[in-house]
Amino acid sequence: MKWVPVDNKVLGLGFEETRWKNSRRGFHKLLPLEPQTTSLMIKNVPNRYTRKLLVQTLDNHCKLENRKLGGNKSAYDFVYLPIDFKRRRNAGFAFVNFTNPEAAFRFRDAFHGRHWNLFESSKVAEITRARIQGKAALINNCKGMDFSYGSEEDMPVWFAPARDGSDDQVRSKMFVVGKFSWAKMKFGN
Repeated sequence: MKWVPVDNKVLGLGFEETRWKNSRRGFHKLLPLEPQTTSLMIKNVPNRYTRKLLVQTLDNHCKLENRKLGGNKSAYDFVYLPIDFKRRRNAGFAFVNFTNPEAAFRFRDAFHGRHWNLFESSKVAEITRARIQGKAALINNCKGMDFSYGSEEDMPVWFAPARDGSDDQVRSKMFVVGKFSWAKMKFGN
């Protein structure tokens, strides 16, 4: 599904009420970050990005932020980069859950309105609050999804312990979420 911005001047809306129109003629409202926001939607992800590249980007961000400050560190424990199975590219948006609101706000401040560094992309990142908040709620939302026409790389993942970009994150294990039927892949059932 493709999202295109709607001219807010015509609608008389402020930035915090920006709406996006999808190809099915529905609207999605950009949700402002609230004080307890931990789950973010990242829009305008370059279509050649993979989950692995997104995880590397998040690791690098957390590592840089954690070097700068004390207190609540930046870490994340859930990532989902939806895939367009026909084109074998991502759908242009992703979901990430940070372990605390401060980490989510730092990520938004670092990425919102900025160009992506890879693939000479002209896309500008938009960071907004995800409709579904928290790792448990995101996992619950994704666990029934069927990924039979994709691969494990296409599936949502969560991490334990959370990833923070440190050299110690080797301990962090990745768990996939969703249904993946090898029988369907092999036999077309």
